[in-house]
Formats: sequence, structure tokens, C-alpha cells
Amino acid sequence: GRIRAANDTSAAASSSSGETRNELGLVAETLLDALQEGNEYCKSKIKAARKATKDRKKELAEERRSRALVGMNIAALTSGGAAAFDKATESTSPSSNTVTTRRSAKVASADKSKEADSTAAAKPSWMAEMEAMEDEEGLTCAVCQEGRVFQPTELLGLYVFMKKVVIPQNKGGSKSCIDGTSLFLSLPMSMPRSLLGSIADEMLFRPAKAAVASVRRQSSSSSSSGSSSSRLSHFVTTVTGGNAIHYTCHARAKQADRNHPKAPKGEWEGAALRNSRVSCNSIFPLVSSLKNSEVPLVVFENSLANYQSSIANVVGARPKSMVWTVLHDARLLLLRIAYGEPLNADCGGGSLLSNTSLILQLLLMAEMFIKNSELEAQSAASVDHVRYLSAAFLSAMEIIGAEDYRVSSKSLMKNSTDASLMACMCCIIFNNMNVDSASESTEEKSFAKDLWKKYRNLFAHGIIRLAGRRKAQGVVNSGCISGRSGRSRSRANSLGEEDLDEGSGDISTSILGKRGQPTLESESGYLRPMLTLFVILDQLSTAFNPDQMDDEKLSSSAESIAAKIELCRATESIYDVCGIAKLNMSHEQILQKFEEGYNLV
Repeated sequence: GRIRAANDTSAAASSSSGETRNELGLVAETLLDALQEGNEYCKSKIKAARKATKDRKKELAEERRSRALVGMNIAALTSGGAAAFDKATESTSPSSNTVTTRRSAKVASADKSKEADSTAAAKPSWMAEMEAMEDEEGLTCAVCQEGRVFQPTELLGLYVFMKKVVIPQNKGGSKSCIDGTSLFLSLPMSMPRSLLGSIADEMLFRPAKAAVASVRRQSSSSSSSGSSSSRLSHFVTTVTGGNAIHYTCHARAKQADRNHPKAPKGEWEGAALRNSRVSCNSIFPLVSSLKNSEVPLVVFENSLANYQSSIANVVGARPKSMVWTVLHDARLLLLRIAYGEPLNADCGGGSLLSNTSLILQLLLMAEMFIKNSELEAQSAASVDHVRYLSAAFLSAMEIIGAEDYRVSSKSLMKNSTDASLMACMCCIIFNNMNVDSASESTEEKSFAKDLWKKYRNLFAHGIIRLAGRRKAQGVVNSGCISGRSGRSRSRANSLGEEDLDEGSGDISTSILGKRGQPTLESESGYLRPMLTLFVILDQLSTAFNPDQMDDEKLSSSAESIAAKIELCRATESIYDVCGIAKLNMSHEQILQKFEEGYNLV
């Protein structure tokens, strides 16, 4: 009964215009989301209550629609179908009844057919058009409630909330380490003798070495202090409530809010009302809506310019490379979800499903920037960097595992570990992406298509090492938690709270020498988020296909990824998370890779 009352409060507030009532509804919705986490009974009850409320709203909408159509039909018959209306009136009069009783059955049937024909002829044209109208599919505008079907020339965007994130470079914030610049520059001149002429040499190492010159030119223009520096790196992180809007509808609504005679509002104050009371400060252009659409190119270019200006206003400087800005944004959102951090802490709303969809949209935008950069000579270095980052990472992993590699591999292992997450993301983007590159042969393109499946285990090794590396750096969250909520524990870390507290001691001591033989449970606070992250990446590798990612496909992909995340969060044991991740590793091997990352100080 209390669950139903909270659900009714949330539903009533969503349709109310009162400020207090809407705030109460937002609190009720947050309470329901908190109750269903890790509680299957409450989850089923809340789901049933929400379904009943949705069905009741649909029933009331159908009743209002039926009454409106009946009224419109009567008006049409009164104005446009006078002859049919007169005929219907005559048929109800006493004289017509007397005449009708004297007719024969043959004449009556003929009159009935004529009356049916006249009724069909009297049917207004707008009603016929309405019956033949297609249903809107995919995202719809929060103002006009229309999407790509009825407004194919209008560009849709998502209301989003962006904020600036400052992370010290020695706490996992070094951009040159994260994006693989240091990894490229630390690759040896040649592969070990045991790997010469192998597939790893020809398909991974050689293309990666060919891109080193481009990466060096790109890195020379920007100075970096490395991962040991305490200097600060600036990023932007984005969350969304999942509400879409046409750019033209937003512009008209903004003007109407500003010119309101009694209660004028600012641009984003009014936008928050249209965004279900969720704070927002920008509109993210939806690249998925451009597939086979009629949106003018100039409209999309203007929307991208506005999006870049929003990032510049948040960060305080114009981004040097939009490709890396978007990739870092997606990376931070992945980490926030993997650590189980509340995504609605900053803006007051946004579900796991809506932000999972945003990850796909961010990857789509990064893919678009990559394709556009290929046409510009000044951006060619950035494209080579992104395209061959996964090859450089896998080459480093193969070299580290070679028995005859005599040079110290600690530096190479450290750089590959720091770049492991970004290497996974770049591999996923190019895994199903059709790239028309003259420098790549057909064999190389075919090899890149199956890169994730072939080297899935090596990517897993890098992510597990990253867990140990983050523990050695004293990193216990994504780095995006605001100061006012910095003391709160994330869901993923709460399971290993004691382990996180112990991890704040001497980071140069080996795990084995510090506390004896470790177990997966003792390192759960650091391993669990990274294992969840690998589950998300593995699901993305099959769900993300930029050439087929329309609104329907994107929605189904986001639902499958969100279901995997909920499954990881619902498990009580880290061993269950290992089972979901489907790692081809024993527990001892997982701990070994974790310690290797921990010792990279």
C-alpha cells in the first residue's frame, strides 16, 4: 500500500504544475528507485504499480481521444456533410418511419446500401488522413511530441547536464597516459624474436609503430607531466534525463519564457520544466537521428557549434580536440556507472537506462568526429592515434607476455594499463565501423572487425591490472563525485568498504607481503567496479554498430546493457560478477593480474 501511495504521488506530480508537488514527486520517484535496488520483492511490486498507473493513464487518454473524435465527427457532419445529416434526420422523423414501413424488403435493402455510400462520402478528408497516419517511433520532442516520422527535417537533441571535473594526474587523471600517448612512445623498436613474423607483429605492432610519428607530432604541441605529477587535468562529464527536444522547439520555448509577461524565465530554468524538473545546461545533438534523415547539414553544424560552446563555458577553455573530449566524457560516464555512483546527484534526475543510452550516443558522436577528421589533413594525426590505440595496447600485452623480452617491461606495462580502458573503447568503435582508408588492406580491415573477440582475454587482463593500479594510486571512485557528496560511498565500493580503508596506507608494499594471501573478497572494493566495467564493455562490443544504430536499435541495445549492469549490482558475491564477466581465468590468475597493476608505482 505504501509503495502504491508513493507511486501515485510520483505519477500525480508528473502531471501537476505546482512547484511543491513536482518536488515531492521527484523525491517519491527517487525513493522508489532506492527501494527496488537489491530487493526483488519490492522491485516486482513497484514494477506492477507503475504498470497499473501507466495502463490507467493510457485508458483515460483513450477515453478523452474517443470523446474528442466523436465531437469532431459531429461538427464535421454538421458543417461539411449537410446532405447526409439531413437524410439521417429525415430517417428519424415520424413521416419517414411511416413511409419506411410501407416499403418492400427489396427497396429497403437498396436504400441501406445508398445510405452506407453516402455516409462514406460524407466522411471528412482529415479523418481519412488521420486514420492513414503512421505512428511515431523512437524519441519524440518534449514540446510538440513529434519525432523523425512527422518532423524529418527537424534535428532532435537531448537535454543534458554537463559539469567540469578536475582530477590530479597522479590520481588517474593524466591525459597522456589515459589516451595512450605514453604507450605509443614507449613501444620498442621491434618485436621480440619469438613474435617476429607473427600475426601480432604484422597486424598489430607494425600499424601501431607507423602511427608513432603522428602521435609524436600531436604530443609535441601539448606538454604533459605524466602520471606522477600532482598537476590537475580538466574534463567534462555529462548525464541526461533522457528527454529529447527539437532545436527549433527549444528556441521558440526559450523566447516565450523570456517574454512571459508575469513570470519570465531564463533559458535553462524553463528547459528544466520541460525536462521533467531535471536540471540541464546544454543540448546534446543526436547523431543517430541523422541516419537516413532529411536534416539540413547547416542545422547540424550549428548544433555542434552550440555544443562546443557549452563545453567551453563549462570547462573554461575551448577543447583542442572534440574527438578526445567526447571519448573522455564517455569514459568518465562508464566509470561512474561501474562504481555505482548516483547519476542524479548533480542534476536531480536521470536513470541508468537514459545514461546508458547516452554512452551509445557519445560513441556515435566520437565515430562521426573520426570520420570527419579523416577529411582534414590537420586532424589526420588524431585519427591515427584513435584508430591504432587498441593495436598499440595489444602489441604491448603480447610483448610483455613474451618469454624472450629481456628489457624491463614495467614502463610498458604501466603505460598499457593506464590506457587499457581507452583502448577498449577505441576497439569497440572500430570493431563494427566501416572505415574507407586507403592505407588499410582488405585483410587488415577484416582483422580489425573481430579484434575484440580474438583478444578479449588481453583486454580483460588490462582492466584487471587497472583495478590494482587505481588502488595503488588511492583512487576509490570515478573522480566525478562533487565536493558536497564526496563523503558518500558508491554502491560498488560499499561492498568492499573495509578494503578501501586499508588501501589508504603504504602503497609501495606488495599485497602479499602486507596482509598475507589475498582473496577476491578482500579486494572486492577495487576489483568489483572494474569487473562490472568489463561486463559493460563486453556488452558494448556486440551492441554498438554505428551503421545500424537507429532509435529502435539504440533503445534495445541500451536496455540489454542496463540489464547486465543491474545483474552485476544485484549479486552479493564477487565470484558471481566473475561468472557474469565470463573470464577465462582462475581466481589466482585474477589476483596475479591485480597485484601486477598494484606494483606499478
